[in-house]
Amino acid sequence: MPDKIDAVVPASDGELLDDEKKDENLDESLTDDELLAGDEEEEEKGEKKEKSDEELEEDEDEEKEEKKEKKDDEDEDLGPRRPTFSEIKGKYPNLFKDFPDLREAFFRESEYTKVFPTVEDAREAVEDLEILSVIRDKVLEGDFTAILESAKEADARSYTKLVRNMLPALYKMDQDAFTQAITPSIENLLRSALKEGRANSNEDLENSARHISQWFFGTDDVALGKTTTVKKADESSPEELKFQKERQDFESRKYNEAYTSVVTDRDSAMERVVLKGLDEDNELSQYVKTKLVHDVIEEIDKALAKDKAHMSLMNSKWRRAKVEGYSRDSLKSIVSAYQARAKSLVPSVRSRLKSSALGKTGEVKKARRAEENESNARKELLPGRPSNSKGRLPRPSEIDWRSTSDADILDGNIKTRK
Repeated sequence: MPDKIDAVVPASDGELLDDEKKDENLDESLTDDELLAGDEEEEEKGEKKEKSDEELEEDEDEEKEEKKEKKDDEDEDLGPRRPTFSEIKGKYPNLFKDFPDLREAFFRESEYTKVFPTVEDAREAVEDLEILSVIRDKVLEGDFTAILESAKEADARSYTKLVRNMLPALYKMDQDAFTQAITPSIENLLRSALKEGRANSNEDLENSARHISQWFFGTDDVALGKTTTVKKADESSPEELKFQKERQDFESRKYNEAYTSVVTDRDSAMERVVLKGLDEDNELSQYVKTKLVHDVIEEIDKALAKDKAHMSLMNSKWRRAKVEGYSRDSLKSIVSAYQARAKSLVPSVRSRLKSSALGKTGEVKKARRAEENESNARKELLPGRPSNSKGRLPRPSEIDWRSTSDADILDGNIKTRK
């Protein structure tokens, strides 16, 4: 979820004292109207100061957004037949308020057009990017097959040139790596020569193979096929395995930290959006509001997870963030992209869940009132309640037994002695 900027800086004590001195030195000849106007101005200032930091931040965001829209209009070059943002907003003032996604789509399409003149160009770029991503992953795994296949399919002559220059380039860059690359071929060559010498009873060829093996590898067992110096593709030294594990742990830790940061910032931003306008009539308890915010965010998140376009954008943002080492700016970009899409869903989801919550709350209150009424009715029907006492049962000595029957006692019509 973004860095906060304090929009209001309180005055120092010295500044406040100076203001008081200035007030004392005001001209005493001010009229009542002028004093009243001054009081109203002070009240307005007080009301403005009572604004919370959060409201001021929202006001600043709106101002920045308006400035951005004006700048976008100035920088925008969509051709003579395309209306500008200001022209559309002037004719339909509530269009972008009623449909927030349209504003994003308007400027997004403009930016896309600058990069990709046609949709076909964009599709081709995506396909190229997918191919490059596969090749990159394969190269990092030590597999050059994808590169060679792509080069061969694209241009046979370029493929031949690439293969021809591969070993010389490796020799110039890293001779140890060059030796490792040609060792399997040398071993195969020596074994083939030894086998050929034995098959044709050519001792000179057989002994030459063994001597070269002894000279190059320090033993003729390589030529004899008893041993090899070539490592298996999946065989790594303890140092390499340790490095790989440390790298995986580091990447995993960095991702988890980045993910936690994004989720925290996203939830914080979404909470402010959902709470704004949630309970304008102050009819919800704090518990209900907290539960509603949680439910709204959760439902929107599930809806966006099914949005292929949104998920494609999120995946792209996360890939870029990984390349940039999960920098703060890259993570803020992820949160902004999520919030831009989620904000358009908030009003409808919030309204529906709020109505449901209010309905359930009303049903609970109604049930409680019914229980209370029933309880009161039962209390009124309890026997033994005197009709002429002050809320207590009379003592036996106080009852007029001549005028009171058993039925009167059960009905609560106990007559007392006068």
